[in-house]
Amino acid sequence: MRTASSPSRSGYSIRFCNKARALTLSAWLCVLSPQGAKPFIACGRIDTIAMRARIPVVEIMTTTPITIAAEATAVEAAKIMRDRDIGSLVVLADGKPTGIVTERDFVTKVAASDLQPSRIVVKDIMTSPIVAIHPHEEVAEAAKQMSQRKIRRLPVIEEGKLVGIVTENDILRIWPQLIEVTREYARAGLESQFAQGIEGHCEACGVYSTSLMWDRNLLVCPECRGG
Repeated sequence: MRTASSPSRSGYSIRFCNKARALTLSAWLCVLSPQGAKPFIACGRIDTIAMRARIPVVEIMTTTPITIAAEATAVEAAKIMRDRDIGSLVVLADGKPTGIVTERDFVTKVAASDLQPSRIVVKDIMTSPIVAIHPHEEVAEAAKQMSQRKIRRLPVIEEGKLVGIVTENDILRIWPQLIEVTREYARAGLESQFAQGIEGHCEACGVYSTSLMWDRNLLVCPECRGG
């Protein structure tokens, strides 16, 4: 098992969920100093996030993460995810967390390879070793790890035991202004931060892209830019 370590600051990443804008947590990095949280000023607004950033993960995590056995089939995993309306499952081997399987794993490792899900076991498509976080780490640290590793959830592990899971949405719920503040940050003349593009869905056509750019006040893919 790997426990995520602190990364350096990186750029933005944006995704869309149920047609609602939601920034992934790399946006936190533009408001956190190397020493911790500090006030952020954008377009005349001041949002002090120190207290929220320093909340321990245990206070916002889901304490009953859904799990699946490593020897279960991909079909079983897919059914659980469908029935529970979730995007991932923590994989257990001998009762201990050993990996995580996500919707993306089904797309890239099963469907794209034209494999038969009923013949594939979860341990063959899961991401392992598991990247986890301790329940008493700060929320800001969880946000950094998600941004750096381009993941949307972190299992929470204490003394080798799975005690919860924390997701992007969990963090966004305690600071919903994150979306608006970060968009203002970009519009305040700091678009150079986006030079390598933003990950997410085009606001014009809805297609997923890793190269979204600002164009006429929208985040759009290369095909929709200037159209």
